[in-house]
Amino acid sequence: MADGDKIDVNTEGLHAASKKILELGDSTDNAVADGSGLSGLITGTVTGGKLTGFATDGPLRRIPGATADAGHTLAGRFYVLGELVSTAADKYQAGDTAAARAINTAGYLNDPGSR
Repeated sequence: MADGDKIDVNTEGLHAASKKILELGDSTDNAVADGSGLSGLITGTVTGGKLTGFATDGPLRRIPGATADAGHTLAGRFYVLGELVSTAADKYQAGDTAAARAINTAGYLNDPGSR
């Protein structure tokens, strides 16, 4: 990723866009969200090694037990594919951590901090 590179989930898909953000490193400036409805918008431009001007279409949503800072950190710790984050979040919030971790194990939710 170089300055001027663009990230746009609408053209690249969520997985590809998330992987690009992960490449930028673990920085709160590069955090996107673990929000529901995240498949609509992740856009931004790389400036000085950080993603700037990014947006998401879903509310930030903390997932209890996922990581110490899951509501704020994406890069290096937490990224999601499509709407499955909503399913995992709902299961965590309902106390069904086994089901939420099954999503992790299946590879849909990459959350090394919870393992």
